[in-house]
Amino acid sequence: KQGMMQKLFSQQIRFKADDGSKFGKWVNKKIIEIADYVDFRGKTPKKVDNGILLVTAKNIKQGYLDYSVSQEFIEPSDFDEVMRRGKVELNDVLITTEAPLGNVASVDRTDIALAQRVIKYRGKIDLLDNLFLKQKFLSESFQEILKSKATGGTVQGIKGSVLHQIPLIVPSKQEQTKIASFLSNVDEKISQLTQKHALLSQYKQGMMQKLFSQQIR
Repeated sequence: KQGMMQKLFSQQIRFKADDGSKFGKWVNKKIIEIADYVDFRGKTPKKVDNGILLVTAKNIKQGYLDYSVSQEFIEPSDFDEVMRRGKVELNDVLITTEAPLGNVASVDRTDIALAQRVIKYRGKIDLLDNLFLKQKFLSESFQEILKSKATGGTVQGIKGSVLHQIPLIVPSKQEQTKIASFLSNVDEKISQLTQKHALLSQYKQGMMQKLFSQQIR
C-alpha cells in the first residue's frame, strides 16, 4: 500500500474524471488553508466508570480507532464543556500530537468525546476530502515531515501551530475522492487478510496442541 500511496501522491499515477477527461494540476496548500481544526488541549475532564466514551491518543492507531485498548468515560453533563470547541462528525480526521506522535484515524461514531493530545481536522467544503486527508497523513512522506518538525527528547511532540502550517500538495476535490476511495478499498482488503491470518494462526495453535498431546495421531 505504501508503494501505491507514494506513486499516487507523487503523481506518478493519476485518475481521470468520469467523462474521461484529465484532472488539473495539484496545488501546494498549508493544512490550515484547506481544513478547519479543533485542538483538544486544556483541562483534563473528570473520569467516571460509565458515561460518554473519551477517545484518547491511546485509542488512535494507524488508520483506525481501537476502542478495546483503553476505555475511559466522562459524565454526560460534562460533554458539552469538553467538546465546546467543536463536536465530531463522521469521517473527521484525528491525529495525535504526542505519545504517540502522528497516529491517524477517521471518526466512525459521533457519541464520543476527545481527550488532550488529539487534533481534529475537517476538510473545507469543495477543497479537501476528509478520507483523502487521512490517507495523506498516513503516508510515509507526511510522517517523515511530521517527525522532522517534532520537538522533545524521549517523548516527541508537535505544536498545533506548527502542524497547521505543514504544506500539502493536493489535487482537485474530485480527484481526491477517487484516490481516497481506491486506498480505502486497499485498507479493507488488508483488514480482511489480517482477520484471515489471525484465524489461521488460532487454527494452527489448536492443531499443534492436539498433535503434540496425541489427541490426533
